[in-house]
Amino acid sequence: MFQFQNAEKFRLNGLVNYTKEQFLNLKLKIGVFNSISVTEEVINQFIKNWIDGTGFRFQQLHIGFWGYRKLDEILEGIDFREWDQDFVNEVSIKNVSFVTDFESVCGPGKLFQIPSKMDHFESITVQVSDVNTIFLNLYHTGTRATSSDGEIYANYTAPEQLESGF
Repeated sequence: MFQFQNAEKFRLNGLVNYTKEQFLNLKLKIGVFNSISVTEEVINQFIKNWIDGTGFRFQQLHIGFWGYRKLDEILEGIDFREWDQDFVNEVSIKNVSFVTDFESVCGPGKLFQIPSKMDHFESITVQVSDVNTIFLNLYHTGTRATSSDGEIYANYTAPEQLESGF
């Protein structure tokens, strides 16, 4: 088993054995790995740390697992918004192609948007893919932006396609 924590980009087809402390202190921008030690409780705390501004600012994390992830435990105590039609319509006003761009890169799945308490224009997307069901995916998709007329709004951007073999 391998343990990596501070690389900017990290992809491993093997098993990563993070302790709770190691996972909560990751500095990755982009990570793809499998781990049985990263439980729902640990992912929940990781997301809460990001919300409170004490977690690192990742771009993409893809956490592989065996079995079914309990979304209710991952999202327990977290303010989130499911990607329903109202959300899609609202986001599409300023970010016309975000949803289609996101789905073309990430595929369809169960999607939840989670705002930051530090800046409510910042948010992450949690996805359980319909295509690659062994991964729980986290993406930093919402950022603060200012329109040409000075209006501040949440700008949503689909993640970049991961390069094969990065």
